[in-house]
Amino acid sequence: MTRVRAIQGCVVATALAAFPFAAQAQPSGNYECWFFSSARGGLNFTLNGSSYTGSDGGTGTLTGSAFRGGTNDGIRYQYKGGNPPTFSILGPRGDEVSVCQLAR
Repeated sequence: MTRVRAIQGCVVATALAAFPFAAQAQPSGNYECWFFSSARGGLNFTLNGSSYTGSDGGTGTLTGSAFRGGTNDGIRYQYKGGNPPTFSILGPRGDEVSVCQLAR
């Protein structure tokens, strides 16, 4: 029985290592988006729990990997945490095309 628990523990540890951002809380607030030094105001959003309001006032939710409904519907993201908290906006191939950070 202990061997089974040890294997289960390894599986959980491996899963957490593969997805380090999955367990982090996404702080509510206003997020401003950038591409290098150029502002991307059309991507800006206000996060409140798992709901968001886009730059044009449209509302939707954040799933584990994409915006659903509202202004940014269908846009994929990866939450990176950090200080300030940061979202990477992902392009069709999964590459980072913009960065959104919690405005202070």
